[in-house]
Amino acid sequence: AAATAPRGLHAACAELAPWLFAGMEQQDAQECLMILLDALNDDLNLSAPRPSEASTLPAPSLDFGLRGGGEEVLEKERGEEFVAALAWMRHLCGQKSVLVDLLQGQIRCLTTCLECRHTSKVFDPIMYMSLPVSKKTTSIEAAFSAYLAEERLGGDDRWRCPRCARPVDSTRKIDVWKLPPVLVVHLKRFDFDRRTFQPVKISSKVEAPLRMDLSNVVATPQHKEPLIYDLVGVVDHLGSSAGGGHYTATCLHPVDRQYWRFDDSCVFPAQDDSVITNNAYVLFYERAPAPDRRLRRQSTSRPSAWPHVVRDSAIRPHVQKLQRQRQRGG
Repeated sequence: AAATAPRGLHAACAELAPWLFAGMEQQDAQECLMILLDALNDDLNLSAPRPSEASTLPAPSLDFGLRGGGEEVLEKERGEEFVAALAWMRHLCGQKSVLVDLLQGQIRCLTTCLECRHTSKVFDPIMYMSLPVSKKTTSIEAAFSAYLAEERLGGDDRWRCPRCARPVDSTRKIDVWKLPPVLVVHLKRFDFDRRTFQPVKISSKVEAPLRMDLSNVVATPQHKEPLIYDLVGVVDHLGSSAGGGHYTATCLHPVDRQYWRFDDSCVFPAQDDSVITNNAYVLFYERAPAPDRRLRRQSTSRPSAWPHVVRDSAIRPHVQKLQRQRQRGG
């Protein structure tokens, strides 16, 4: 088949983000991908909330020590998995699309005040993971560890503690709670050089296996699916700077399991040992084939389709309460 020039796609992207696609300048592949996925998710969303629902949806944040400690009691009674499921239910109130089912996972963010030790716990959805990369980063496992490391927030990044009612030094810790069927991993190769005031590229090779067990990355031991993932796609950036270069892609054929490299109009097979190079920029991992590969279509009324391991009889009253709130809101 002949190659196709994606002029129509470029024009559509220019309508979505005219500041990014003006003219024929090269744009960042990861930024372009996120704009496209966000736009597709908005267009395919079947569950956009009504404005009147905003004040009736349950809050996803667990601010321990405030509001009488009700959230802390709920977690002690039901466990973190149950609380995470409630946060996911709230997310599904406004997000119901195939991209949620396919690409979105969940993280837990813990922020702790270093003065009063107040902790804010939030379960948030994610569509991709941006992993920090340095010249010393040699493997994707090391990049995951850096992403999950606790960081200290001070100076201009101080956190406003709700108990102290002012900006304070704090720590923040991100944990992965749920992984989606397809995990998009962005290697943050571009940094800002404070000496030259120019973006620079980190070109060190980050080793990434073609099949990877991510059970050590996920904080919760409760899973509905195995956490074995196959590398099915790679976006490469060739070049030494952020302002130029060339993009290629390598994809795994779903039938013959052969990797193929796409370079403009050229398509040719790629050996397994050449799939990951020092140019790897965006990686796509798919959950390894299971006996039942049907995609679970999620909604607030189908807790069994959520990625969380919770008893239906326990979560159902909360679902019904939410449904009544939505009906009153309408």
